Amino acid sequence: MFLAAGVDGLEYTREWLDRSYEALEEQTAGQSLFSTTLTDIKLSPANILHGAYMELLNWTNNIFPEVRHSSEGG
Repeated sequence: MFLAAGVDGLEYTREWLDRSYEALEEQTAGQSLFSTTLTDIKLSPANILHGAYMELLNWTNNIFPEVRHSSEGG
């Protein structure tokens, strides 16, 4: 339905996850891909989601990601 109408039903969710990805990418920029120390942060889907959900705790924007809207039931 959304695709037929040309509407991106997850626009804000994509932006939200992109911000988390970019922030994590900046943090991991100087790390080796094969580093194994405990302080290294890996660029993984789990860490991207973790960062995105942490952003929701301090959310100041009135437009929430669609994921948040669906969990509220409306």
